[in-house]
Amino acid sequence: MVRLHGGIESQQSAREPRRFVRDILSTQGLLFLALMIIWIILSFATPYFFTATNMRNLMRQTAIIGIVSIGMTYVIIGAGIDLSVGSVVALSNVVTALLLVQGRTIFAILPIALLLAAMVGLTNGMVTFEGKVPDFIATLGMMGICRGVALLLSHGRNIAGLPREFTSIARESIGGIPILFIIFISIAIISQFILSCTRFGIHLYGAGGNREAAMLSGINLRLVKYSQYVISGLLAGMAGILLTTRLSMGMPTAGIGYELDAIAAVVIGGASLFGGEGNVMGTVIGALLVSTLYNGANLLGVDPFWQRIMIGVLIILTVLIDQVRKRG
Repeated sequence: MVRLHGGIESQQSAREPRRFVRDILSTQGLLFLALMIIWIILSFATPYFFTATNMRNLMRQTAIIGIVSIGMTYVIIGAGIDLSVGSVVALSNVVTALLLVQGRTIFAILPIALLLAAMVGLTNGMVTFEGKVPDFIATLGMMGICRGVALLLSHGRNIAGLPREFTSIARESIGGIPILFIIFISIAIISQFILSCTRFGIHLYGAGGNREAAMLSGINLRLVKYSQYVISGLLAGMAGILLTTRLSMGMPTAGIGYELDAIAAVVIGGASLFGGEGNVMGTVIGALLVSTLYNGANLLGVDPFWQRIMIGVLIILTVLIDQVRKRG
């Protein structure tokens, strides 16, 4: 059993560099090329796209959905799905705003909001693993619970009157790059390291790719399942806190549709909804592409309803292409 475990780890480690290079050349390279083409088209379609103001807005928009998408990357690699992330964003947003209005400092609020989000993720992991409830059903139920709690805490109203020193964070930049985007990239780098260079990352790919083989090799499937949902919850909570700085208020309706955007970013980035595939670099480019489509559509005056249809079609097409590739 020990030899099998070590063998799987060593084989996985040996394949990782080759697999990473292959992914860059096949999926991420093509995705980045598509992103550049879309940017060029938008630069001709509207004179406002490549302005400094719009580029900063695009980076801020990408940062929020990108952080949620990184959390979703862990879950999807582990052959799960988390439909509660948008509601966790709203819950974290509302809790942060309420505590700020009560006069709490950000250093006191951060642990509370993040711990609450992590507990939501832990509950998702427990229900799916211990209760054998399908991930889709468990997180769908949690989506309704968290949204309901956010509405109850806020009494269905927006929470205004947040301190200026907190809300100004979203407008601050370093070298012309918004702080929100710097935080996003930092989280992406750390997550890429975790997935590529740690035992947990190897175990997550193993559990998502072949559950039976992972179990036989001694991988702690319970720990992997719990961890992937806790990380997803934590990052959704972090996104909710950062969204509060951008909105300058608490909104119980915040984060609606984020689960769809996050899934789109991860799947477009090369992950498989059946688990065992994907990486953070692809998710980062996927989040940029999703945000670019929204941003460009707004600049061109496209109806927001069509924007949702567009993202849904993208998800279906990406999964279809993935299935054709696997059959081929």
